[in-house]
Amino acid sequence: MFELILNKVFYLTFFMSTLNILNHAWGVVKRLREDLPDKYELSKMELIFLGLSISFVLTTMFTGIEL
Repeated sequence: MFELILNKVFYLTFFMSTLNILNHAWGVVKRLREDLPDKYELSKMELIFLGLSISFVLTTMFTGIEL
C-alpha cells in the first residue's frame, strides 16, 4: 500500500517536472521569436527548481520509476 502511494507521488513529481521544463523551454522560444529578443532571466529559486526538474527527469529516464 505504501509503495503504491509512493509510486504515484513519483509519477506526479515526474509529470510536474516535465511541465516545468516545457514551460521554461516555451518561454525561451517565445523570447527568441520577438522582434528584439531580450535576455531570458530566471530568479534564483526558478533556477534551482529548473535544475532539480532537469536532474529528476534525466535520472528517471535512465533508471525508471521503481521501488
